[in-house]
Amino acid sequence: AVVSTQSTWGLPAAMPSQDEECALLESSSDTKIHKKRWFILILFSLVAIMQDTIWNTWNPIDSTATVVYGWSDDLIELLSNYGYIFYVIAFLPVVLILKTSLRKAMCFSAFLMTLGTMWRALYLQDPNVNKKTFTVSCHICSILNGIANIAIGSV
Repeated sequence: AVVSTQSTWGLPAAMPSQDEECALLESSSDTKIHKKRWFILILFSLVAIMQDTIWNTWNPIDSTATVVYGWSDDLIELLSNYGYIFYVIAFLPVVLILKTSLRKAMCFSAFLMTLGTMWRALYLQDPNVNKKTFTVSCHICSILNGIANIAIGSV
């Protein structure tokens, strides 16, 4: 029950009754700190940092990439915009994975980021690879990272 009294402004003020105050004081629960929670938090933070690092690959070196790979500024911006484009396209399937299990969604996201980055790095190591093949691998990496962004950005 709520007891109504007059406030200093002349308006009625709602105050909890003594029964409600006692119930609030008695309902305090004991909280425990688990080491597993800290491990999960650190692991999630590392995955999020890894994803941000992948996204921040081309914009700082865009002038160098235009000279070395013959890319236009629009192509470099497209590599960064795949996250927004594929958010719209792959939203529902990733949300269904998130709905079943947060762990599965995070493992799926980490797998996609690792796969895309390894794909791009394999072509980066070979000096005989042509620029078109490397450009396609960069598109694939950005697309996979854009799909992974849905789960990581939602958590």
